[in-house]
Amino acid sequence: MTTRTLLAVALRRWYVLLLGLALTVVATRLVMVWNPVVYSSTTTITLLQSAPNPLRANADDLVATASALVVRANGGTTATKTSSPETTLVGEGIVDGSRVRLRDVGGQWTTSIPDPVIIVEVTGPDQTDVLAQTARLISDVDDDLAELQDQLGITENRLFTALSPEQPEIAALGAASKSRAMLGAAGIGLLLTALMLYATHKRWPLAQTTTTPIIEDQSD
Repeated sequence: MTTRTLLAVALRRWYVLLLGLALTVVATRLVMVWNPVVYSSTTTITLLQSAPNPLRANADDLVATASALVVRANGGTTATKTSSPETTLVGEGIVDGSRVRLRDVGGQWTTSIPDPVIIVEVTGPDQTDVLAQTARLISDVDDDLAELQDQLGITENRLFTALSPEQPEIAALGAASKSRAMLGAAGIGLLLTALMLYATHKRWPLAQTTTTPIIEDQSD
C-alpha cells in the first residue's frame, strides 16, 4: 500500500483512524500513570564544634550527640539498619517516605560510626513537597541540637551543623525512562492504527473510479 493509498483509506475509513488514535492516547496515558516520576533528596548533616579547628573535636562525643539527634528525629525508634551506608530509599523500593539515620559503615551485622554524620532522605511524587519536607527535617535536627545544648547548660563551644550540599537538591528518577515509554507507546499505537487501516482496505477495498474515454465523432 502506498502512502497515497493509505491517506485515501484514512479519509474514507475515518472511524477506524479515530478509533486507533483514541486507543493510542489511552495507552499513552496509562503509561504515564503506571510509570510515575519519583523525586528524591539526600542531605548529609555533619556535627562540628565551635573551636579553632572544629574537625579536631572529640569524635566520640560528637557521635553520641548525633545518635541522640537521630533518636529524637525518629520519635525514639531505631532506624532500620542497611547493609551499606550508600543504600537509598528508592533503592529499597520506598518511593514516598523519609528517613533520618546515622552513617553506619559497619555493614548489616556490625555497627561502626566513626563520624558524626546524619543522613536525611526524602522521596515522593511531588518535587515541592520533597523540598519542603527535607527543609523541615533539617530544621528539626538543628532545633533539637540547640534544645539539647540548652538543657545541658552549654554556652561556649556549642556544636553546630554543616550541610552537604548546602542547599537541598532534587533528583528526578524515572523521568527519562517514562519519556521513552510514552514515545514507544505512541509509536506502537500509530503503527497498529496503520495496520488496522491496511486490514480494512484489504477486506473492503475502495471502489476504483473509472473514466470512460470520450470518442469524438469524426463523421461530417
